[in-house]
Amino acid sequence: TMDWLNYQFWSRLGAAIGVGFGYDNLAVGSDMTSEQLQGRITWRVVNKLSFVLSGGAEDRQFLAPGVANLISPIFSFSAQYSPFEVTTLSLSASHTVSPSFFSDQVSEGTSISAGLHQRLLGKLFLDLSGGYGTSTYHASSTAPAAANISNYDTTTFGARLSIPILKRGTAAVFYSVNYNSSAAANYNYTTTQVGLELSYRY
Repeated sequence: TMDWLNYQFWSRLGAAIGVGFGYDNLAVGSDMTSEQLQGRITWRVVNKLSFVLSGGAEDRQFLAPGVANLISPIFSFSAQYSPFEVTTLSLSASHTVSPSFFSDQVSEGTSISAGLHQRLLGKLFLDLSGGYGTSTYHASSTAPAAANISNYDTTTFGARLSIPILKRGTAAVFYSVNYNSSAAANYNYTTTQVGLELSYRY
């Protein structure tokens, strides 16, 4: 649970303070509890520019014996800027802590991404996105295997071109690529996707 107390200074500026508690029940590995304290600012600077910033700290306890608490800074940031009616730029960043897919591990991740939404020729819409993230692993127990996971970095890029059809429908083609690198060679890989999307709202 994460609960916020909000205060609106005026129509364009608001602030909040939030507290949270979590319990992670893992089938394999140590269970863990965590507490968060965060502050948040929401500011619509002008009609074309707005952002949301939140940040604070998390204290995570591992229920396996012999492992110290992990105290980490956490934050998230998102901004949107529309220099023209047909153009929207976006930027986001975050630093989070969460249980890992690997047993006896917790993942501390930092990421940043940017995007462009552009209308073309009146009906076509182009979306471009790119991002970079890095993940650091911390042992959540004293098991020998808990120290064998290597950190890794991920770089992503995506493009999507869409057009409305039949008033409520959308057709789109997309391409995405992900590059993953790590000090451990078996974690180095690249994935690509190319596809067609058809959707209809009713």
